[in-house]
Amino acid sequence: MLKRIELHNHSLESDGRMSVDELASWLISNGISAFSLTDHNTVSGFPLLREYWEKNPVFEYLTGYELTSWYGHILCQNIREYIPWDDLDLENGDLFLDRVHAQGGLVGMAHPKSFPHPVSNGLNFEFCIHDWTKVDFIEIINNSHPAYPDNAEGILYWEEALLQCSGAGIAPVSGMDLHAPVDMSRYYRTWMELDCQLETAPLSEQLAYAVKKNRTIVSNGPVLLCERDGDSLSLHIDLKTDERVRDLPADTPFLLSLRSPSASFCRRLQGRARLSLSSCGIRTEEPIVLKLYPENTLLVENALPVCIRASVLP
Repeated sequence: MLKRIELHNHSLESDGRMSVDELASWLISNGISAFSLTDHNTVSGFPLLREYWEKNPVFEYLTGYELTSWYGHILCQNIREYIPWDDLDLENGDLFLDRVHAQGGLVGMAHPKSFPHPVSNGLNFEFCIHDWTKVDFIEIINNSHPAYPDNAEGILYWEEALLQCSGAGIAPVSGMDLHAPVDMSRYYRTWMELDCQLETAPLSEQLAYAVKKNRTIVSNGPVLLCERDGDSLSLHIDLKTDERVRDLPADTPFLLSLRSPSASFCRRLQGRARLSLSSCGIRTEEPIVLKLYPENTLLVENALPVCIRASVLP
């Protein structure tokens, strides 16, 4: 089961241009019925969102906030109350990660590779992380930021962390970073790949499952599904879930890139395929970054993948 979720949204409680009610109404009217409220350094919108949901229970929501500091922005999801951060220093970002987890929350980096000082103080992530297993997710695509260099470098930042940090199962997500109504027709989306038994579970549990199992998919149209069984990797390009690509033929060709700590591999992919990891030079136990590109990508300079996900063994 695939479910869309939006994890980065702002209201008038911080620097957004819509009230909490207006934000929720706008998201719902645009087909987004599962989302998080992540205002900057405040949880004041929590009771307002709850009140709106009680009057309009047609959506699911998460409670979160975006820690906004001189050394980076951190997205907190599934939290109950505000988490202090004024004692943080540049050399130990782990302290805040521990505080989010103590509340049972999930924590990740927002737009980690934005322009740094003096262009935009704090938007570039500079906290020193000593234990990368404490990072639950990274916002590899921020739809409010430019594709290049911000998002291209954000994808690579996540990729290097996932593949180089032993034991870290960092999930990729995207974010609208929504502050005002905007044309989302070309925006990347985050999908959660869920087991059927989680269909009726609270949204907080669904997100925790998708992040912890690394079953989040960041896509701008096609959704790459995969199942891993030992040396075998089964792949399926889903062109039906996202309405923007439903008119494409089922056998539309794409370029598939696989990368593990020990190897890189690229091939043409149409519809479905089954690969032997060892034939790709990939070891059975290794994490894998999977990226999907349009077939003509080689003709486009600095083109981003249209789908990004990972495959990580438990």
